[in-house]
Amino acid sequence: MNVDPYGNEPISPAVWERAEMRTALARRDLKQVYELLQRAGISQRSIARRTMQSPSEVYEILRGRQVLAHDVLVRIADGLGVPRGYMGVAYDESTESVLDMAVANVSTDPSEREEARRMCHTPRT
Repeated sequence: MNVDPYGNEPISPAVWERAEMRTALARRDLKQVYELLQRAGISQRSIARRTMQSPSEVYEILRGRQVLAHDVLVRIADGLGVPRGYMGVAYDESTESVLDMAVANVSTDPSEREEARRMCHTPRT
């Protein structure tokens, strides 16, 4: 049963926190993301409306077409309400937290850790 026939309601943030979804988002595996959304009751048409894609584009992604363009990935993340950092398309607070944990594991030498922290916290343009 489709619980989102019109696509007007925001997608619950809990959807993005499921392990399978987080993995798909991190891999930018939009085919799996869209499949998981469909299992959650979000229609293909609703996905298209939310992401400003044509229904045929969504269909092609569900058939395996990859999306590599940064601007399209950002538009999809924003349209679906996915935190951009989950897809690696923006430097945000959640990305900073992950980088802080990674830096903590880099070295026990304080100067090396500080250098790694500076490199990680420099937003890329």
